[in-house]
Amino acid sequence: MSIDNSFSNIEAERVFSLERLEHLRRIYDINDEKLLELHARLGLLNGSIYASVSLFEVHFRNIIIECMDQNFGADWMSFDDPKLNVFRGVVGGAKVGAQSNIYSKMQYLQRKALKSRFNNLAENKRKEKAIRSVPVTRNDIIPYLYFSFWRKLFTKPYEHDLWRRGLRKVFPSTEVSRGSVSEKLEICHKVRNRISHNEFVHPELCREYIRSIEFLTTQLGYGDQSINEKISIFHKPYITNIQNELESLQEFLS
Repeated sequence: MSIDNSFSNIEAERVFSLERLEHLRRIYDINDEKLLELHARLGLLNGSIYASVSLFEVHFRNIIIECMDQNFGADWMSFDDPKLNVFRGVVGGAKVGAQSNIYSKMQYLQRKALKSRFNNLAENKRKEKAIRSVPVTRNDIIPYLYFSFWRKLFTKPYEHDLWRRGLRKVFPSTEVSRGSVSEKLEICHKVRNRISHNEFVHPELCREYIRSIEFLTTQLGYGDQSINEKISIFHKPYITNIQNELESLQEFLS
């Protein structure tokens, strides 16, 4: 890869920020002529990782939901089980997010009619009440439960109430421990957060991610053993793409 860099130094500092470029220069000890190409290559690496972690999040979330439905009941988000109350606030926040999204897409007259039900309240309170009165389904709420929520289910405080009560079936091999799953999920979460905040995933962390996602996609499954294999096979091209981008970056740096 080679880029046509027509930016002057002053322009580059404006559009990429001096601090961002200086940070890369310190990490890689690279000259100014190659700095923007390094930025571009790291961006491509980030993109390949994001495609992978986004796909994994979909598989991971859906299998957890299936497992929770079967082991804790399809209404587990209602928290009838007192041991699941720890997630009430998170799911409540996700519900409001879903309601806000649906409310924002309503026609003006629909929103006006909904707010009119609360005319006894101040204007800002009417809108808040109107949003919280919007009916939502579980399928509306689930997209607002982010990766941080799903990976938290595998942390040590919930080993007894979740993992041992059935959640371990998400990683059905008896050789897989909750701790090893949690450790790999933390790497995925760290990588996802860096990309979401427009920070680069550098080679060392990238290699950690590759090891983690290979482990997780190989072990993830529920019920039929063939699901594990199919998830791994489906995800393999994404991992290969990351490896290719990493190799290209390493060649450039050497």
